[in-house]
Amino acid sequence: MRTWTAILLVGTLFYLQGCVEKGASIAPLGKAEFVPQSPPDSVVESGIRQDPQTGGLLLQWYKTAGASAYKIFRSDTTDPNDNPIQFSMALNVISSTVLNDTSAVDGLARTGKRYFYYIVAVSSDGSQGLPSDTISYELINRPALIAPVNGSAVQRTSTTFGWVNTSGGYTVIRVEDLTVTPVAPVWVSKRFQTFAQYPSVAYDFDSASTQQLIPEHSYRWRVGRFGVDAAGRPYEGSTSTWGTFTVN
Repeated sequence: MRTWTAILLVGTLFYLQGCVEKGASIAPLGKAEFVPQSPPDSVVESGIRQDPQTGGLLLQWYKTAGASAYKIFRSDTTDPNDNPIQFSMALNVISSTVLNDTSAVDGLARTGKRYFYYIVAVSSDGSQGLPSDTISYELINRPALIAPVNGSAVQRTSTTFGWVNTSGGYTVIRVEDLTVTPVAPVWVSKRFQTFAQYPSVAYDFDSASTQQLIPEHSYRWRVGRFGVDAAGRPYEGSTSTWGTFTVN
């Protein structure tokens, strides 16, 4: 009876470790956890999404007490049942009290491929905590901005935004005021669909802005494209680079 109990305990331990690196021990660390993904038209963005500066996949997670580093594992392969397999370590983020250690960009992520990730907290002695749940995302072709021309001046009463359309189910436009500190969003459009190759819409066409554009202020803007699942959560998407303009 004792032999079977011992076997059961050992088997349970291996199950709990999941895909943590071979030979790693379970440390008294909390389970690592990714930040939940925000809706594509949320004012405050969070979770996995495309980084507008680099074009890579941005990942965010919560701090784990006692962690000195975080290892992020990635897979782009699934088995016949669509379960991700063959994970390998993609990023190793050293914890710091000064630098940002709860986000990272996977610069190797490519358009048209679905990626899966989980994260593991690591203590100073090298032992690892339990892995997080697995998240996934697929990058699609990025929109390209047309108007306003980057760095140009626009009329407050007739500001329109134009871009080259790409694949994806919904569009969201984001405009932020660069003149204030910290930079603040003034319009995050409600998600909408457009099938035109070169769409053009007016500022605040959906009455979702928090204020009208202000003369002599500088702004930045970008266009995001997203596909969402039945629960409204993005599973694929992309965002343009930032464009800037001033208001006359």
